[in-house]
Amino acid sequence: MSINQKEIKPTFRHSLKLLILCIVVGFVLTFSVLFTSYILYQFNNLFIHTVYHEALLLSDTIESGVLPYISNSDTKSLQRYIDNLLELREIDDIEINVLRLISEKKSEIVASNNKGNIEPTDEEEHTALIQALKKVAPVLQIEKNIFDIDPDDDITTYSDPEHPDYYLPPGYRIISITTPLRVHGKDWGSINIQLSLAHLDRRLDQVYLYIGMSLCVGLLILTTCLVFLLKNKVFNPLWDLAKAIYDFGLGQLPEPPPIENRKDEISVLKNEFINMVQRITEAESMNKKYREHLEDLVDERTKELTLTQEATILSMASLAETRDPETGGHIKRTQNYIKILATHLQSHPKYSESLTDENVDLIYKSAPLHDIGKVGVPDYILLKPEKLSPAEFETMKLHTVHGRDALLAAEEKLGSNSFLRFAREIAYTHQEKWDGSGYPQGLKGEEIPVSGRLMAVADVYDALISRRVYKPPFSHNKAMCIIKQGKGSHFDPDMVDAFLMLESKIKLIAYDLADSDDERNTLGLPYEP
Repeated sequence: MSINQKEIKPTFRHSLKLLILCIVVGFVLTFSVLFTSYILYQFNNLFIHTVYHEALLLSDTIESGVLPYISNSDTKSLQRYIDNLLELREIDDIEINVLRLISEKKSEIVASNNKGNIEPTDEEEHTALIQALKKVAPVLQIEKNIFDIDPDDDITTYSDPEHPDYYLPPGYRIISITTPLRVHGKDWGSINIQLSLAHLDRRLDQVYLYIGMSLCVGLLILTTCLVFLLKNKVFNPLWDLAKAIYDFGLGQLPEPPPIENRKDEISVLKNEFINMVQRITEAESMNKKYREHLEDLVDERTKELTLTQEATILSMASLAETRDPETGGHIKRTQNYIKILATHLQSHPKYSESLTDENVDLIYKSAPLHDIGKVGVPDYILLKPEKLSPAEFETMKLHTVHGRDALLAAEEKLGSNSFLRFAREIAYTHQEKWDGSGYPQGLKGEEIPVSGRLMAVADVYDALISRRVYKPPFSHNKAMCIIKQGKGSHFDPDMVDAFLMLESKIKLIAYDLADSDDERNTLGLPYEP
């Protein structure tokens, strides 16, 4: 049943909904990434500030603790103080260096928790420390070309992880705080505290990993839901619709799926296609019934025409019988001779195109009219028991012309058709001979129509085995000898050969349809060799 268009009016908002959904999903993903990046950035800054504050507190603590030792230049006690201060720290992420100013540009490390640092430093190291002190950003990140902040002149410290001094790889971040030390109002040196952010970086890496994994899982779940939604709401309906249209394009009427009471674009397309298929199916059903009805009418009319045709043939043949009482059985026998002879010649390459099943049937039906022209021959000639005079024979030969004219007149009134054409050919040419000595036109060889050649053999054979007013019936063997003698002169050689091959069937037809027992006795039993 078709959808009521008034009940389901398309709104065409499905595409807009999908567009809005995609925009929202994109916005959520973008916001999630930006928000997560912002939170991580703030977390990193907060942690750095916390560590920096810790370093400041530690610097103040050390400054107040080392003043008694540096006043007395007690470097050993200063070293013990630093070691004791860092013993309780769980993470080894800090380095403390106490530097004594030797000159304006030179200093030395007098105490450090990194024993490799207690050695004289040069101007480059002092400059590096001063630069680190003056940096606005307290966080130093080791780059590939950064100056060597290791208090060691050996430049391979940076690139050799096996160096006895500490190794700073690229990307390594530290917080460096340098606090000046003054004794009695004079610059004595400085305290340099370096806090490693490696622990923070490891934590941040874990956080990045967890957040990345969470985002991937969320994105996977969101993508799965979106794909499932699109699959069920868009792709599957479109696939069903495309397959149905493809099948329909191949001439197949697909089984329509159930109609959905939805207003989106895809459902409208699907439902309208279903309606179209249903209308076409109904039209095809009606056309099929109409065609069947027409076929029944045509079959009925064809049967009526066939019966009318056969009745006309029988009526016209009966008219010939009333003029020539010897013609009745002759008509039936020649008709059957022609049928088996023409059927046999269908396999012959020479006659395969002209002797189709339809043509054989038409020749068979029109054969009884071959002597219809005898109705125009006077009785004294037609029934004369003696041999005809030359003039009478000329009159007798006109029966072929009379038959042609009668059938031609019927064609002009009824319209040309194959049946009348074959009947006219047979009536007009069945007295022609292969060598051209026949009448009425003196046609020769294949100039004679195939139907006329078939009737020539059948007509002569039956005339020989039948009783006539001017002769008794001949035996079958004698008749077959005369047929053989006429091969290539009177008859088509190929048709004579075929007639001889069908001899037993020909004899059986002649025996079954004989006009009298006298003719049957002359023929002999059909199964005799």
